[in-house]
Amino acid sequence: MFESLTKELEILKNDLNQHCDLNLSTNNQLPFLYHYTNWDSIVGILVSGEVWLTDSNYTNDPIEVIFSLERIAVQLKFWATKHNFFKYFQDIISSIPKKYELFIFSMSELENDLSQWRAYGDDGAGFSIGFHKDVFRTTSIANYDGSEPILGKVIYDELSLDRLCNLILKNVYDFLLMIEGRGGDNAALLNNVIGHRFLAEILSEVFLRVAALFKNWAYRNEKEWRLIYCWPIDAPPKNQTIKWRDQNKNKGKRFLSGSKYVPLHYQKPSMKRVIIGPCLHIEFAKQELNNIINGMSFRDAIDISFSGIPYRNNKS
Repeated sequence: MFESLTKELEILKNDLNQHCDLNLSTNNQLPFLYHYTNWDSIVGILVSGEVWLTDSNYTNDPIEVIFSLERIAVQLKFWATKHNFFKYFQDIISSIPKKYELFIFSMSELENDLSQWRAYGDDGAGFSIGFHKDVFRTTSIANYDGSEPILGKVIYDELSLDRLCNLILKNVYDFLLMIEGRGGDNAALLNNVIGHRFLAEILSEVFLRVAALFKNWAYRNEKEWRLIYCWPIDAPPKNQTIKWRDQNKNKGKRFLSGSKYVPLHYQKPSMKRVIIGPCLHIEFAKQELNNIINGMSFRDAIDISFSGIPYRNNKS
């Protein structure tokens, strides 16, 4: 009995993810994406061959996922007048962040942006790492099954978010009407608490990925892309371990404060460029980087250049 409904729900899930793919398209001609970071992090990335996806609770906009879900909740008010399932989903949408793990690795289309040097590149004393974009296209949203991260371009327009969410909700509504119109066991199952719960799980995962790729309009100049990885707290992917890092290491703070992260191995040849921040001594920084790069598997594959932006931080 449940097997037939499960197949129907899987078809719906694929359709919803397909809509996300079309509206959060990653198809453009940019070959590289850039990650701004400090000295300790670039050394860790070079030596380990890993990038770290950080717990979404520690992003620079602390309410971005919640804000997106709140806008979705507004859209639900209309659809709740159409079908009881949406009334059910209204009651649980605010609890989605508590039921899922969400990790993010941020990059930008911009290789040498002063605002990002200041915010993420150790106030100009860090580095911008250029990764070949294709290495992170592990899967599309349409084929997403929770087993690996996906790459998406961040949207900053609230109206675009609203349109996408309404499109998703309409597809769910049409699906409900189709199943009910057929009658039989699937219609009966879908209209009770168990069926509502199964459908809510699918919709929760879809909306969480949409929410993870939305940021406030104030951040639009960063032209951000995100590698996102999410899964239900009670069903983590196989062979994936959540780790913990101390964010106050070497900062002289009395109390420990850290964040969760998950490591992701990348193909070392995919790191093609490193831009040295505007507040570093170019020759010294280049020499230190080459000391690490020499003898490693991506030797001579990385182009090292200097920002050249005239900027003096308060350490200079």
